[in-house]
Amino acid sequence: MRIARPASLLLGLGCLAAAATAVGGRWSDSRADAVADRAAASLARTHLGLLTSELQKFRLLPLVLTEYPDVSAALRNDDPDAAARLNRALELLAARTDAAAIYAIAANGRSVAASNWRFPTTFVGQDYGFRPYFRNAMRHGGAELFALGTVSGRPGLYLARRIDDGSRALGVIVVKVEFDRLESIWARAPGATIVTDQRGVILITSVPQWRFKPTRRLDEHALADVRRTRQYRLTGASSAPVTIDGRNATLATGMDPPSFRVAAIGAPIAEGRLIHFTPLAPALAAARSVALIWAMAALIVAGIIGGLAIRMAERRRFAREARERLEGRSCGGRPSCATRMRG
Repeated sequence: MRIARPASLLLGLGCLAAAATAVGGRWSDSRADAVADRAAASLARTHLGLLTSELQKFRLLPLVLTEYPDVSAALRNDDPDAAARLNRALELLAARTDAAAIYAIAANGRSVAASNWRFPTTFVGQDYGFRPYFRNAMRHGGAELFALGTVSGRPGLYLARRIDDGSRALGVIVVKVEFDRLESIWARAPGATIVTDQRGVILITSVPQWRFKPTRRLDEHALADVRRTRQYRLTGASSAPVTIDGRNATLATGMDPPSFRVAAIGAPIAEGRLIHFTPLAPALAAARSVALIWAMAALIVAGIIGGLAIRMAERRRFAREARERLEGRSCGGRPSCATRMRG
């Protein structure tokens, strides 16, 4: 009987420790998810704000250039000096705005002036009649397309605006935007950020190896359409090494891929989405540290209470034994006497 109570207390402490471990594990997982979700959502909004600001600046350029007299004159081909003046003006404007390129395409699809007119890779004289942004701008007045450059080989967003002379369409003015600086800013943040188009193809990314890879497998029709327009350089239907399941994601970069939490928000480009992946490990480590501290504190308190209980039980036992010895000496060892004294 004397051993049973301490043993029971030790068993109870063991059960309490197991319960605290289980509850702490569940709490830390839930806490880590919540912290990582807030971080992912915050970074997604911040990165979207940077992208939106960049796009707003460049989307104004084609509208402004539709009013520039030399644009119309160069597209009409009725002023020999207009194209030369336009080349110099577009060169200066591109340098001041950080546009990758600005160029004018005549109604026949040929570029007549470009900001990069001095370089061997100039767009002047190139045929862009097959490009969807040219055809759609000629048809609807304006168009946008994220694609790989056919001359430069560099990816970017093409902003196109039709130039009209009354009811006659003279051609299209195009501003190409590249996002190297924006991507480098994104890359400094924890995790990864991407922008995908409506097909799920990655357009802008803080991980360069993922560019133009789909986040889901493309069907043959989508692949054929991409190849026909030369929009992306896809060599197959292989997807990016990303698996998204609700708000959880894994990046298949090794045998034990790290876990991430995902925040997705609509992006003002190619009817796509901006997705940010925040690593779960830091939040999980912090939550588990807090859970461990609380569990240890609870066990210490429980141990103190258990120790006090054991001590009180021992004191009661010692008092009872002392009383029994005293009664035994008073009665000379006669049981009947001891019984009468206790009675």
